[in-house]
Amino acid sequence: MKQGYLIQTKDPQAVTNCINLMATGVPKEMALRELTINGIEACVRNIGESDSHGVWIVKDHERKNKLSVINTGGDFLSEKVFKDSLATLGMTGNFVGKEQILDSNKGIGAKISYLPKASLGLLYRSIEKGEQFGIYGQMCKSPDGLYHLPSIFCLYEEEKTSWPVCDTFSVYRKRGATTTEVVCMGNEEEEDTWLDFDKNCSLRKATTDGGTGYGIFRYLTHRLWSAPQVPVRVGIYEKKTGELKRLAGVKGLQDFMANTGCKEYGEVKFKLDNLNITAHWAIIKNAGDAGYSSNWSASGYTAVAYKGEVYSDISQHPMSIKKDLNDCGVIVKADKVLIVFEIDEKTELNTSPCRTMLYVGDQKIDKNILHAAFRENFPQKLKDWQEQNQVENQNSKDLMKQIAKDLKEMGFRTPPGGKSGVNSAALKVTRTSSDKKHNGKNPANKGPKKSRAAKKISSSANLRNYANPEVIYIDDETEPLLKFHFRDYALCLNVASPVYRKRRARIILQLGEVCVVRETLEYELKRKMVIHSMYAIFSSNESYAE
Repeated sequence: MKQGYLIQTKDPQAVTNCINLMATGVPKEMALRELTINGIEACVRNIGESDSHGVWIVKDHERKNKLSVINTGGDFLSEKVFKDSLATLGMTGNFVGKEQILDSNKGIGAKISYLPKASLGLLYRSIEKGEQFGIYGQMCKSPDGLYHLPSIFCLYEEEKTSWPVCDTFSVYRKRGATTTEVVCMGNEEEEDTWLDFDKNCSLRKATTDGGTGYGIFRYLTHRLWSAPQVPVRVGIYEKKTGELKRLAGVKGLQDFMANTGCKEYGEVKFKLDNLNITAHWAIIKNAGDAGYSSNWSASGYTAVAYKGEVYSDISQHPMSIKKDLNDCGVIVKADKVLIVFEIDEKTELNTSPCRTMLYVGDQKIDKNILHAAFRENFPQKLKDWQEQNQVENQNSKDLMKQIAKDLKEMGFRTPPGGKSGVNSAALKVTRTSSDKKHNGKNPANKGPKKSRAAKKISSSANLRNYANPEVIYIDDETEPLLKFHFRDYALCLNVASPVYRKRRARIILQLGEVCVVRETLEYELKRKMVIHSMYAIFSSNESYAE
């Protein structure tokens, strides 16, 4: 009986084409994730050297301008392993027995995330426990653009080989333990890959930023969800001298949210289809808050966590990130709220090559559905914080009554048989600093306040009936002057907007002196802005309906 023939990849050009194709859309920073995970997995596999386990991300000891990922107590990268695993497109050992350690990275993660973006590729050094010498090899592009391990003349063996002898290793090699070092070589010897990774992993991308290691540390903190199975440390260097200052331990994003970088943290559990989900939310510390550090801080976003890792698109546009949070129901200071949807690790999921998306079979997990579920289960503490961060406005009730009258006079009347043209939730009086003196009871507003979640009428029905939205006043320079949140049926007016401040200053300048009560000026300015906005919204809705 003849056996079937297995499809194989033997053509170097086919391998190169495959790597280049899969690398499309994979950011270079993902190589940092791949090499770190590889180091962790190497340590977990080698249970015989558990007392030496550790992963370091530091500047290389030979090439000070290159980033190096070092693992001790892991596997020895022998010539056989090079041939059978590293220099192939097969599995590179992400399993202990039949148990998958972390995400199944298909054995080519480091190759597809780095080789197409760095012609000098990756330099590997490895030495076995108790040995005096090890070997090294460099995976890079050949002059004709194919990926290979070049043959190098070895002084010890006095011949050319792809695995010459290596006699120098980092000081992080523990007590003669098995050690493997991977150096990111970039496109040329002069290129500072440590600086390049640190800057690309940072929130800021100015020419003077990067080099300290905080960007790399922050990236790994936000990439790993739970504490890694072995210690992972990042070198933090002096900006001016480049000297090592300390080693920072990576504990993961959940620790950042619950203990280190946030002032409020909570969980919401729910189920979608067959997925058990825990939504972790946190409010990130501001400058001035106890324990705040600019090197630890981050802007808010939404992400999915699975099997110890966080999946999010690090290249996502800030406006798209803000929309995600708005869809979750966070419409005030969204840049300070972090929401991570953790999926039960017992669920079998697949990932995309760029490690930003998760799939149930071939079906991508849609974050929009997760956002909607969070909105339906919006936590009270987060709701209270949203209200506390609205700007006080003593005349909210009177203003909304006047706006309702203005819009009615402009022709926006409730249709026959429709609901009232004045949305009762819009008459809410914002909690102010003076309210807090009365233990949260606002004497101007009898009875409990209605929350947005308590409203029963849909936003579409409210628009059809010309119901006034809830008007929220915020003080946030990062937000636009006016923003309409359809799902919450709320209009945010930003009193910190340069447009608002400029218009207010222009009116005062034209008057020559403040001859009106400032509250009256503010009242009329807000009135005009809200009326014009609602006129545009109602008119657009009418046109769309027609």
